[in-house]
Amino acid sequence: MTEQKLQMDKFAIAAALQEIAQLMELRGGQSRFKAKAYNAGARSIQAVGDLDRLVREDQLTTLPRIGGALASQIKQLYLTGESSVLNDLRKEFPRGIVQLSAVPGLSLAKIKQLHEELGISSVEELKAAAEAGKLRDLKGFGAKTEKRLLEQIDQSKEKPRERLHLHHALSTADRVVP
Repeated sequence: MTEQKLQMDKFAIAAALQEIAQLMELRGGQSRFKAKAYNAGARSIQAVGDLDRLVREDQLTTLPRIGGALASQIKQLYLTGESSVLNDLRKEFPRGIVQLSAVPGLSLAKIKQLHEELGISSVEELKAAAEAGKLRDLKGFGAKTEKRLLEQIDQSKEKPRERLHLHHALSTADRVVP
């Protein structure tokens, strides 16, 4: 007996597409354009009424901003709960890089710069580098930015925020509101 994963709802698929976009943005180059397409696709999927029918009838490309490659990933996510593109991107980047994007004031460009120039791939490594004064020598940073990042990291540890992913909230709302 083979184990089959549960189908993903449209909000979970949109969240996966947004993660793909975020990782492609980190990759840079031509991937930036693909990232925009994945973000646009996520918005289209969130707005769709009957995803089951569109997948079943192979009509995903009738949606605005959904091309063949994106439709293939959506169908893969819907049917298996996984995306080959997302899995490959997750292997390409250290896990902590996505965590760094949760630090307020740290753009994707700065995350990429930190990773490329200092090898930083986690919030803990960022904190250690900031405490050691290594960030202030990077272009676009400085002593004030270094101090602000340390404050942001310390604040997030003092009062951890409970996060509710949008796709979970919207999925629950769909069940509650007819």
